[in-house]
Amino acid sequence: MANHVSAFYMLYLIYTCALTADVTGDMSSLEAGRRSGDQADECVYLTDGIPGPPGPQGPFGDHGPAGPRGMDGLPGRDGYPGENRTGIGAKGEMGSFGKPGPMGITGPIGVPGPIGPPGREGLKGPRGQPGENISWEERNGASDNSGATGLPGPRGEPGVDGRCACSEPDDHDTPTFSAFSVARHSSLQSTDGVEVITWDHVFTNANGDFNPETGIFTCCIPGYYSFTFHVQKTSSSENTMVQLMQNGDHVGSALEYGEVDDEDSTSNSVILHVDYDDQIWLQLYDTTGFYGSPHGYTTFHGYLQYAD
Repeated sequence: MANHVSAFYMLYLIYTCALTADVTGDMSSLEAGRRSGDQADECVYLTDGIPGPPGPQGPFGDHGPAGPRGMDGLPGRDGYPGENRTGIGAKGEMGSFGKPGPMGITGPIGVPGPIGPPGREGLKGPRGQPGENISWEERNGASDNSGATGLPGPRGEPGVDGRCACSEPDDHDTPTFSAFSVARHSSLQSTDGVEVITWDHVFTNANGDFNPETGIFTCCIPGYYSFTFHVQKTSSSENTMVQLMQNGDHVGSALEYGEVDDEDSTSNSVILHVDYDDQIWLQLYDTTGFYGSPHGYTTFHGYLQYAD
């Protein structure tokens, strides 16, 4: 019975050792253990235990020597064609306008420029309301016993064109002297176009070539004449402009304009060559006026300087 138990125990040990042995190990060691008689100790030695926890990481080892250079690789395939960057691209769109910058500091006042040339004559303004005719004596007191200047009378009808009363010039005739000097004692305001100025006081009229009622000088002795005229302005609401005319042509002017000062005078003088039967006169421009008084502020003069 004991032999049977021992045999059974040996078979159990052999079966256990076979299960725990490495299948790839040397089976001769198992056979040798079976013959040695100490099978239990050999079997326990061959059995693997339960794996323990991982140990701590060891230090890094030294760098090994560089390995041999590998063989060159095969050439790669050709790349895809790149974009054409040599041409000039299309013009881009204009950007938006920036915000206005801050206002700069005001610069110093510049040097005044030169006076420009006179401008062209302006357009004719609308006709103003007739002003009150106030004489110099009424504003400043009469200097003598003469009365106040009356209002201008109505405009008369145009007269018949006059002719020179002297005879036709003759090469054998000796030229005589011709001169005139006149004044106007009454004021005049033009309200219906230009108006020829007539004269109510004659200082001198040598040879009778000047007609004070028509205001026209008619030449009987051709030659060079000197003409001078003076006009007085009296009111800040008036502008004074007179024109010297020769046969209907404008040859000279005198102008006084301004509302600040109301007692000014203006004048002009010219030397003209006047032919036989030429006519010379002064006319008042439309919507202007002047002042006349016995003091002789407004006058007209002309005389022969050299006969042809």
